[in-house]
Order: sequence, then C-alpha cells, then structure tokens
Amino acid sequence: MMSERIDQNDFLDAMEGVEKLDPGERMENVHKTEQTDRMQRLRDHAQNHPPEDINPFLDYVREFVKPDEFLEWKLPGVQPGDFKNLQLGIYLPNLALDLHHKSIDETRTELWDFLNAALESEERTVKIVHGRGLRSEPQAILKSYVVQCLRSHPDVIAYCTAPSNLGGTGATFVQVKKSETERERTREELGLKSDLP
Repeated sequence: MMSERIDQNDFLDAMEGVEKLDPGERMENVHKTEQTDRMQRLRDHAQNHPPEDINPFLDYVREFVKPDEFLEWKLPGVQPGDFKNLQLGIYLPNLALDLHHKSIDETRTELWDFLNAALESEERTVKIVHGRGLRSEPQAILKSYVVQCLRSHPDVIAYCTAPSNLGGTGATFVQVKKSETERERTREELGLKSDLP
C-alpha cells in the first residue's frame, strides 16, 4: 500500500505542468491515414489491372482428336532418328504431369507451368498423362486440348503418343528445345565452340 502511494506520488510529480488536451485539439495520425489511402489505391489498381497473362494457350478446344488416335508431330528440322527414339520410348521422360480429372482452366495453367519448369531444369523429354477421354463429353476433350497447347508452346519441338507400356494413347511424350547451356555443351563436345568472345 505504501509503495503504491509512493508510485502515485512519483507519477504526479512527473506529470506536473502537463495539461490535458481538449478532445477537439487532438492531432490526427497523418501517417496512418496516408498509409491507408496508399493501400486502398494499390488495391484498386490491382483489381483494375490484373497481371499480364503471358500463357499463349487458349481456354477452349478448337479441334478434337479421337480417344484412341495416335499422335505424332514435329517441327521441321527435328532429326528423324531423334523423333523415332521419342516414339520408341528410348528417350525416357524423367518428369510427368498427370492431368486426369482436371478442367481446361486447370490444365491451361498446369501444363504451361510444367513445360516451363522442364525447360528450366533442362529436361528434354517429358510425359503428359491426359487419358483417352472415353467418358468425357465431348470425348477426348483433355487429350485434344493438350495437343492444341503443345503445338502453340514456343519451346515444344515434337510430341507423340507414348509407347503402349508407358501410357499408350492416354499419354503423350513431349520433346522440348535444348536450353542455351545444353546447346553450348553440345557445341563443346562436337568441337564447334568458338574461341571468339
């Protein structure tokens, strides 16, 4: 009790000369208001200017393939021997993406991200599992969509139906371009690297 009185006396001594402010004279926290206004402006800008979508894949299927159709496509310049190795499963994929039960919107994003991740990790051959689509309406919608996307990806150079023991017509093997690092490595191996800067 005695120490409380001493503490109160100390407090009153420390407050000597301090006057209580009239509520009307209190200063507004300008910094807090500016911060709130700035955050609201950023929120408004984000809603009115969504991030640029660089994914070139359409969000619908233009042309359908059949559920059991064998797929094969390559850019001009892809060596026939390399394409044959892809078809035979000699170039086995280390990465696979399973798109079973995915919507077109989900597939659009996941396939784009997957192919770009393959490029970054220098994987040349990947596998896309889409199923045959016998029970989808219309049939083979996902398979058709994947084919359409692969043809529009700037770094896909070839694709084909997976060998029967690795998915058959329900999966597609995809070959992507070599990375610049891998191209440089090949030039070195072939003795084609230039010494010029």
